[in-house]
Amino acid sequence: MGKSVNEYYAEKMKKLLEMQNSEKTPAVFAPETGSPKEKLQRAANKDYKAESASQRRAPAGARSSAVRTSSKSTSGQRNGDGREYYDRFRSGGERPLKYTKPNVNADKAPGEEAKEGFNLGKSPTEKKPRQTKEPEQTAEDRLREEEKREEAEFRAARARRLRKIRDNLISVVLIAAVAAVLCVVVYRLVFVISEINVEGTERYSKEEILAAAEISEGDHLYSFRNSQAEKLITVRCPAVGSVTVDKVAPSTVNLYVTEEPAQFYADFYGEYRELSETLRVLYAIEREKAEEDGLVQLKLPAVSTAYSGKKADYSGVRSDSYIYDVTEAARDSELWEKIEGIDLRNKYDIVLNCQDKYLVFLGDYSSLKTKLKITSEVLCDPMFLGDVKAKIDVSDLSATSVITDSNLDMSRFS
Repeated sequence: MGKSVNEYYAEKMKKLLEMQNSEKTPAVFAPETGSPKEKLQRAANKDYKAESASQRRAPAGARSSAVRTSSKSTSGQRNGDGREYYDRFRSGGERPLKYTKPNVNADKAPGEEAKEGFNLGKSPTEKKPRQTKEPEQTAEDRLREEEKREEAEFRAARARRLRKIRDNLISVVLIAAVAAVLCVVVYRLVFVISEINVEGTERYSKEEILAAAEISEGDHLYSFRNSQAEKLITVRCPAVGSVTVDKVAPSTVNLYVTEEPAQFYADFYGEYRELSETLRVLYAIEREKAEEDGLVQLKLPAVSTAYSGKKADYSGVRSDSYIYDVTEAARDSELWEKIEGIDLRNKYDIVLNCQDKYLVFLGDYSSLKTKLKITSEVLCDPMFLGDVKAKIDVSDLSATSVITDSNLDMSRFS
């Protein structure tokens, strides 16, 4: 008894499934020769012959059932029984397509699948987040993380130090500003001059000294410098030899003045000027007034400049130090009370005028103290008690001479 069409195709489908499930490559049957149309015609003839033979062998009722079964099997082939794959394989020599599992949820209503399979309200097609496993940390990674952590700690510590320094600087600035404001307030309100004392003046009054120093009551105590006030006083008050300014907080100023009285006078280009004991130029004076005041006349070298309160500058000599040496030695000698004039125009021919009767020739300015002492002892002799005029030469200490001359020429001091 021959096989039915269903059995035949079922066996073919079973073999085809076994081939797909196995790991080996399925065998490829050699296609039949001929055109595609001839192949389809041969396949149709075979199917027709097989069906005709089975129908001839089966009873009449079975034939109709076979026809129905054939139609069912055909429809079943479309639903996954493998007939479609077999026809393609037999007709065109193509490789069978990959089997696709039937969708079991195709006949279910929409939403039923989500209710049955998922109770959390998630879509069945939603993918779960992929959890990646972190790789193990190596020693190099740990060292690098440790370095980063230490660097972060170092930066944080440095930031804290910088903030602390900034805060300290701000505090210092604020304190300095407050202190400055307080100093200004105290300076404006507390240190105000209310008392000024001047001591040691005979030629100048207190008002003249304060006017020269440009100081007055009501000024701020530290609004002027001591050295500046002292310089102004000595320049504007030539007879003042030195001055000391003393500030006593909070409101007192003391001025200690030392005056230099006039002891000499000299001719400065036709004008007689007083000179102090240190030869500082003082005020203008008449010759008669100077002689009445007992001032000593000086015959000086050519003067280049002369300012009140300062020493004169001389252009006729290379060095003017001998001028100060001679005048100082004369003031310190016993002969000082008898000296009325000194000729200093030539440092190698210095001449003294004593009592307008005696000319003392000192020569140069060496051994001045000895020469002045010898002259003083000579003039103490009783022979010089009268109106005798004489010329005394002590320029050479080994050959001192005294020559009386009633017609002695005194014009060099005129």
